[in-house]
Amino acid sequence: MYKKTKPRSVMELLNKNLSEREAAAILGCSRNTVSEIKELCRRQGLTWDDIQDMTDDGLYDILYPNPDKPEKILQFLHISSTIKKNVGGCVHVTYR
Repeated sequence: MYKKTKPRSVMELLNKNLSEREAAAILGCSRNTVSEIKELCRRQGLTWDDIQDMTDDGLYDILYPNPDKPEKILQFLHISSTIKKNVGGCVHVTYR
């Protein structure tokens, strides 16, 4: 059975100064998974202060958007992005 990683829980443990290995052991996932979540949050510019009130599912949707649901991706674009619509109705996203 597929086990969905809990990214908020990972970041909470890292914020408490646990190592990636310690967090992985507590959550029952690999250290590489912990490292990946940490890097994805860094790329999104997300710190513990930004995500502490989110649910695991909410943060998971931001870090691993479903490509089948483009409207979901647009909901969670980083604040520094600019969204423009052209005449044909296509959405173009430019990151700063």
